[in-house]
Amino acid sequence: MSIKITKPGIYSSVQDQGRFGFRRYGVPVSGSMDKFAAGIANLLIGNSRNEAVLEITLHGLEFIFLQDSLVSFAGGGSRPYADHHALDMYKAIWLPKDTVVNFRHHPDGCRLYMGIAGGWSEPLFMKSRSCFPTAGAGKVIKAGDQLSGGLPSPLAVKIVGEMDTSKISMAGWGYSETSIRTDIVRVIKGPEWDLFSEDSRNSWLRSSFTVTQSSNRMGYRLSGDPLLLGVKKEMISTAVTMGMVQVTPDGMPLLLMADAQTIGGYPRIATVIDADLPVCAQIKPGDKIRFKEVTPHFAEALYIEKEEQLLRLEHLINTKMQM
Repeated sequence: MSIKITKPGIYSSVQDQGRFGFRRYGVPVSGSMDKFAAGIANLLIGNSRNEAVLEITLHGLEFIFLQDSLVSFAGGGSRPYADHHALDMYKAIWLPKDTVVNFRHHPDGCRLYMGIAGGWSEPLFMKSRSCFPTAGAGKVIKAGDQLSGGLPSPLAVKIVGEMDTSKISMAGWGYSETSIRTDIVRVIKGPEWDLFSEDSRNSWLRSSFTVTQSSNRMGYRLSGDPLLLGVKKEMISTAVTMGMVQVTPDGMPLLLMADAQTIGGYPRIATVIDADLPVCAQIKPGDKIRFKEVTPHFAEALYIEKEEQLLRLEHLINTKMQM
């Protein structure tokens, strides 16, 4: 066992990049809400991007290490501390056995990701370690739980070889952190865009919406100016995915997130572009967001740019360690 949970915090769970290939059976993809931050956390310690990480929502989590471990942290909402000293973000960190780590409030973001060399060894369920309790996959972390890390990769062993393992040690290199805070989320038009009135379409793009307390990993309920249909139409349930924005009968937007259902019957006014899903993952209740329309071509270019950032980081680490 690698760690023992002493305080569970607000909401923590083990997640990987998602559970793919089962949506036709009604099983959500799930996985890390901020897959970009989770990927960085993995790469920094020699893991593949898809290894399981610990997703920590806001603050309050505390645990003790039961064995020496190589870990990393990426994301927002809290910052890790050990022995009352802040641990570096976006770096590989060596933590000896018996180190106690706790997570304190940080104003930027909502979800922090902790990687461990070898990934977290939770049981596989439909080819994924992602927690989705509704389907019996994993569980929300609670006090007393013990989690284990997997077998470190040869790259992780090389990273450790450059560190002082007699104490808490942090790598002299890492990923250049970028600001998480933004209130602008870019979207492309949804399949039912034209069903909404012209006033609602204009209001959608110039108004701000508040993320309500009735928000979770399934979706964010937003409050603001109601969006009204210009054309009344009965809809049958159809496919929905993470990032789609549905509009409920009261005119309020519903932004679907990682644990969202696979089909829905509300009109879809827009879809958040893939490059901005990490932005959405770091939004918390009470935050205000605005939507900006972009073209599918622009959305594709931003997606490729994000992927290239991760590929460059992976290449730089491998080159540095001469793998």
